[in-house]
Amino acid sequence: RGPGPWGRRVAGLARTAAGTVLGLAVLLGAIPAAVWGVEGAVEKNLKVIDTVIAPGATGEGDQTRAACSQCLTVPGRSAVLGRGLLRVRAP
Repeated sequence: RGPGPWGRRVAGLARTAAGTVLGLAVLLGAIPAAVWGVEGAVEKNLKVIDTVIAPGATGEGDQTRAACSQCLTVPGRSAVLGRGLLRVRAP
């Protein structure tokens, strides 16, 4: 007889959570540490949090890109990728 439907759902959620944690550990921890060392990986991750995640999620952090990101939703403006940075130009 085996686990009921709730048991399978909980097991599926547990596998999903474990995969997410493992993926984050590899992508945010192991790979950057192999490239930049532990100190460099911590520095780069803190920079990403301050410049990308915090402004978008909480409105805090580095707001230098806030005006640019709001321009993307204005009709008549186009985003141009160049030199690894997102630039917005008016028509």
